[in-house]
Amino acid sequence: MPKRTFQALRDISFELARGRAMALCGLNGSGKTTLLKILAGTIPPTTGVVSRKGKTICLLGFASILQDRLSVEDNARLCSVFFEMKGPSERSTSLLIAETGLEEFRNARVEELSSGMRIRLPFMAAMHSGAELFIIDEALAVGDAEFQLKCVKRLQELKAGGAALVFASHNLNMVRELADEVILLDAGRQIFKGPVSEMPDTGPEAARKKH
Repeated sequence: MPKRTFQALRDISFELARGRAMALCGLNGSGKTTLLKILAGTIPPTTGVVSRKGKTICLLGFASILQDRLSVEDNARLCSVFFEMKGPSERSTSLLIAETGLEEFRNARVEELSSGMRIRLPFMAAMHSGAELFIIDEALAVGDAEFQLKCVKRLQELKAGGAALVFASHNLNMVRELADEVILLDAGRQIFKGPVSEMPDTGPEAARKKH
C-alpha cells in the first residue's frame, strides 16, 4: 500500500527584523512547535530555506539541561555556563538565583522544586546570554504571575536592545503585550499573518472567514 504524504507545514514565509517579535498562535497540532524546530535548526525543512543571523537561543524543552540531584545553586552555575553568560561564574550564579526568586531554595535539590520553579533557571539564564534571536515554545508560562511579568519585561528590554523574538503561545494577552506581528496557524497552514493589532479575536474559524 502506498504511503500517504503528510505535510506538517505549507506555504509559511516571513521575515523578522531586529527589535521585533513574532508570535505563533493556533490550536494544539496546528504546527507551531514544528515551525519553531525548523527555525531552530533541530529538524530540516523538506522544502524552502531558513536563514538566521547572529547568536540564537532556542528554548524548546530546555529543562532537560537541569540535573535533578544537584542543588539549585549548582544548577544555576550549570545554566550560566551552558548559556554563556558573561562575567565570572560566581557572579552569574548569584544573579540567576536572585532573579529567579530562588534564594531560599539555594541548597535544595532541583528535584524538590515544582516544574514551574525549575524552568526559571534556564529561562532566565537564556535572557542573559547576549543572544540576538530567541526562539521560544510556550516557555513564557513559567512560574507564577509575578515571575511571568518579570519575563515579559526582560524580553521587552531585549527587544529594545535590538534582539528579535519568535515565540509560540496560547496566551493572547501575552501575545498582545509582547508581539509586534502574529502568524495564526491552522492544520499547518498560515491563515493569518499581520500586525498583532489586527489578529482575529476568536481563533482559526474567524481567520478563515476573514481571509
